Amino acid sequence: FSAPANWLFLVDCRTMAVERFALPNNDIGSHGAALDADGNIYVMSYGTGNAYCFDVAKREFTELTCEIPEGQYSWDAIGGKNGRIYFGTYPGAWFGEYDPATAKWEIWKQPVPDTKYLGETSALPDGRITFRANGPADVRMVFDPETRQFAPFDPASVVTSQAAPPALPTQTDPEDSFGHVNAGWSALQSKDQTRAEMHFREALRLDPESDMAREGLIEAFRARSR
Repeated sequence: FSAPANWLFLVDCRTMAVERFALPNNDIGSHGAALDADGNIYVMSYGTGNAYCFDVAKREFTELTCEIPEGQYSWDAIGGKNGRIYFGTYPGAWFGEYDPATAKWEIWKQPVPDTKYLGETSALPDGRITFRANGPADVRMVFDPETRQFAPFDPASVVTSQAAPPALPTQTDPEDSFGHVNAGWSALQSKDQTRAEMHFREALRLDPESDMAREGLIEAFRARSR
C-alpha cells in the first residue's frame, strides 16, 4: 500500500505488469495487508476500525464486519498456516485473529502488560505465531492457535527440519503443463492439497499463461484452509 493515495498494487512478476486498486473509504492499509491461504488479501485499516477482503480473482474489495475499534492502528498482518489472519495494534498492543472461513474475530487486549506496540508477527513452521510487544517493556512472544495460549518465545522450540515434499508421479510428463494441470485436479479430488499445489505450480512454471493452472492453485489454497 502507499499513502496518502491508499492504493493496493498487484505486480505480475512474470511480465512486471502493474494493477492499482483504491482502498474503499479512503482508508489506509499500509501496515496491515496479508495474503491468506485462500489466495485473497486481507487488509486491517490504519486507525479507522475497518477491515477488507480483496478478492484477487474478481479484483474487488469487500468490507468485513470488524471488531477493531476506531483509534487502534493495525500492524504487521500475516496469513497463518491455518488460513487465519493475525495482526497486532498500537496503542493498545492488542493481538488479533480473523478466520475468513467463519468470519469470526478474536481479540486479546494487551496480552503482554506494560506495552503499547504489538507487531513483527510471523508464522513459525509448526503453525504458531510469534510477535514482539514493546513500549516500554520489550518481549518476544508466541501464540499457539491450537491451545489458544501465549508464552515467551523460545528459539530452541522452533522446528527447522521438515520432511521433503513427495516426488511428482513418474506417469506425468515432466515437461507437459496440461498433464500437470490434470494431475493437480486429480490430486484435489483425492484431497491431497500438497501434491495438487506441486502440480499446479509446475504447470505454471512451464506455461505461465495457463488459466487452468492458476485457478487450480487458488482452489488448492482454499481447500487447504477449510
